[in-house]
Amino acid sequence: MNNKDMILTFLTVLLCFLGWKIISPFFATLTIAFLFALSLETSKKKLSKRFKTGNLLASWVLIIATAIFVVTPLVLLTKQIALEASSFIENVNQINLSQLSEKFNFIGVTDVEMVLDKVKENISQIGLVSSQVLIGLSKQIGSFGLQFILFWYFLFYFIKDTDKIQKSFLGLLPIDKNISKTAIKGVKEVFVGNLLSAIIGFVSSLPILYLLDLPGKTIIALSIGILSLFPTIGSILGYVFAIILSYFSLGLSASLQLLAYFILIDQVLVNAYIRGKLIDDKLKIHPIASFLSIFSGVIVFGNMGIFYGPVIFITASSLLSSFNKNS
Repeated sequence: MNNKDMILTFLTVLLCFLGWKIISPFFATLTIAFLFALSLETSKKKLSKRFKTGNLLASWVLIIATAIFVVTPLVLLTKQIALEASSFIENVNQINLSQLSEKFNFIGVTDVEMVLDKVKENISQIGLVSSQVLIGLSKQIGSFGLQFILFWYFLFYFIKDTDKIQKSFLGLLPIDKNISKTAIKGVKEVFVGNLLSAIIGFVSSLPILYLLDLPGKTIIALSIGILSLFPTIGSILGYVFAIILSYFSLGLSASLQLLAYFILIDQVLVNAYIRGKLIDDKLKIHPIASFLSIFSGVIVFGNMGIFYGPVIFITASSLLSSFNKNS
């Protein structure tokens, strides 16, 4: 390697390092904005074609729609969680695990109290963490406000110039353009699929929880929605805890009603039919692979791993699939 090549290599590494230092504080915001823009790309094209509007007007319409249908519910949800957090933790702590352990022992299942106590301890952290997040945001309102403003700034231009940005991004990658397009399409489908899974899980659990007036109903519905990201087993874990809590808080009748709702609505209608039609048939990813990508992403990257894990998995699988075809 001659001196010129060494200097170019050094400058390239330095620019990459400086670029990362500049973009890293906003990387999560950029990622979410780009994924949202990808999911809205089809809507923008239909809107522009149907009403013969330019990208600018279509982008403004979608920005306003996003604010109404995404941000407003999140604000209301955060407020409701803050109201329910303390009472939810109090009700969880009142659960008498000894009684439940005795019932398991009666049917021949032993040594469950320690496991149940651990489950109770972990689940009760949901309300506590929700409160701590709100407190943390209030302490860092400047940073949060800047991220919030940047999200809308990025989202607007990502929606307006989705095609240009994709072409520019694909041009930077040293891989075949068809592979890159396949990877981006897969990332889009996974993001939309996971988002729909969480929303469907959350919304479908709300009616019965509010009807029974279960303590911490919004927090439990939110946990069911988040757990629904994990195929098959996710919502089961959420409903199992809700049924246990309803038994100790509201009695046997309420827990049986919730169990019946879980079987008929969540398992038969939502998971077997709606999720299959809207999500699983389009994703073309095995449930175990989807589970591992999200689970591994959360372990490595924290909360943002819910997004990063599937993105990395889809990109890697597209590259490997193309490599195997060409080899």
